[in-house]
Amino acid sequence: MRSSYYYNLNFLLANRHWYIIKRHFTLKKIINIIKCISHFKMKHATVSSFPVYIKIETTDCCNLKCKNCHDGTVPRNNAFLDFNIYTNLIDHLSEYLLEVSLFDQGEPLLDPLIVDYVKYASSKNIGTVISTNFSIKLSNDKLVQLINSGLDYLQIAIDGVTQETYEKYRVGGKLDLVFSNLNRIISLKKQLKSKTPIIEWQMIDFEFNRSEQEQAKILAKKFKVDRFRLKPDCYSTYPMMSYLRKKRCFLLWFSFAVECDGLVSACLTKDDESLYVGDLNTDPIKEIWNSKKYQKLRDSHNHDMDERINPYYCKNCNRYDNNSQACHS
Repeated sequence: MRSSYYYNLNFLLANRHWYIIKRHFTLKKIINIIKCISHFKMKHATVSSFPVYIKIETTDCCNLKCKNCHDGTVPRNNAFLDFNIYTNLIDHLSEYLLEVSLFDQGEPLLDPLIVDYVKYASSKNIGTVISTNFSIKLSNDKLVQLINSGLDYLQIAIDGVTQETYEKYRVGGKLDLVFSNLNRIISLKKQLKSKTPIIEWQMIDFEFNRSEQEQAKILAKKFKVDRFRLKPDCYSTYPMMSYLRKKRCFLLWFSFAVECDGLVSACLTKDDESLYVGDLNTDPIKEIWNSKKYQKLRDSHNHDMDERINPYYCKNCNRYDNNSQACHS
């Protein structure tokens, strides 16, 4: 069952991104995509194309203490991204970007400007997605603002249908509050006759919640969510030890991530010193995109990934290998 579910996950991820980006195509963006593909295929370290997808961490603050996240294992700044850095970034890349994910390690709905983030990207014809634990007190007015912001996709993380199971991972979360918010946003969306955001119930596959997964799918239908997705546990499903990457990572030619302090990482999933390629507090994004650090990182994927000659974290990452499952974004 697990393997078939994860096979379908790859389709669901592609389908989700396709739903978002198909509404934001332009001729210039299509030409840029072709350039990205060409540079990747030709193994160019310096590129004339620009990213089509970025992940932006507006804040790393969170109200929960989930395992492998805000449980103290990952350093936090408890900070918020400078909104001017964001608007400047969007202004420089709006002609090329198809999608912006406005979340990473933090809870995006704790950011008082999150609706403004979505609105600004939407005004530039860029698709947007937010992932939230939804275990936050939210007024109807806030939910209406979110619906009317232009948000394309809303992922809601619900890893159980009982409080006992749910809080094993979402430490500090209140399932009744999540369900209340979910019920209200679906009702308000219907009242507003809005097609967006698409609402997804995302459930991470843990051994402890497998007895509730079928019940969760049934409950998702009762709530009338648009999609239910079972997601593999990235931390325990894929052992990282004694692994060496066998395939080049295409993301280095298509995307990057921005942390709440303005640092730019070439990787969407990992924080590692070898993956930082610039700082938006001091450097323009178009300079960072072809910086020496970025060129060296791309070039490292064009050669042997053996750890003796390749210092980058990527050599131990299997998340984008053809033999692994998709866990990102």
